[in-house]
Amino acid sequence: MSNHEQVLNKVLNKIAAEQKINDAQINIKSVSSGGANFTSQLFQATIGNGYKELKLFAKVGAIGEKLRAQVETQLLIFDVENFFYTKLYNIYESLQEKYNVPQDKRFVAPKCYGCSDKMYEEVIVLEDLLAQGFTVYDRMKSVYWNYAARVVEQIARFHALSVAFEKEHKEEFNKIVDRYNIQLVPVDLLQDSIKNAIKVVKEEYKDRLKRFLESSITVDYNEMYKPLKLNVLAHGDNRISNHLHRKDAVSTRSLYAVKKIALNVS
Repeated sequence: MSNHEQVLNKVLNKIAAEQKINDAQINIKSVSSGGANFTSQLFQATIGNGYKELKLFAKVGAIGEKLRAQVETQLLIFDVENFFYTKLYNIYESLQEKYNVPQDKRFVAPKCYGCSDKMYEEVIVLEDLLAQGFTVYDRMKSVYWNYAARVVEQIARFHALSVAFEKEHKEEFNKIVDRYNIQLVPVDLLQDSIKNAIKVVKEEYKDRLKRFLESSITVDYNEMYKPLKLNVLAHGDNRISNHLHRKDAVSTRSLYAVKKIALNVS
């Protein structure tokens, strides 16, 4: 059993006890994101005893010390997801309940069964939506209109809940804004990415690519993302590989669940 699996196994045993699955058999299988994820090791897991079974999806932190030194204090990578699934989503669910938001109009996210925020042993365990028929859209293909529309709809709900949260709990909201109002793009990390990108392109394109990429880091992204009227807790990593979708068996419309949340203030 690898170190990542040992770290995950501890959390899964705790979940088994909390869910009252006695004499549980725990099975862990490593899965690949096809290059879409580099901060974590991904796993599918089952906890069962013949009478009850949980199918789970887990992420275990896999960032080395060098990369942590560059991004951890600025992006709070693991802290953000832990905060969303254990605190913020509960707040948003309460708001949706309070105002009787119809089930088909609600912002949805996977159920979180457990997590760990211990340094170098960061873990988050969610329900396995893949086992429920959800799939990840191929990030190498262009999205079609219906897919894009439903994703934007989900994100709009997420951002709207932020506005409601501020109105209902302004002091608590402001504390979160202060914590997560961080630099979006560390310049030194961008410079490293530029060097790596230039290494792999054909010689005749190197100079053109270098000029283009270097011009991009002169943009003040933090100034660009400053709010015009109000602060919003925004999804900071809204891309194809962070959404799961499923076709509704009753109609032909697509359903989407946000798989991963990365917050920033905009």
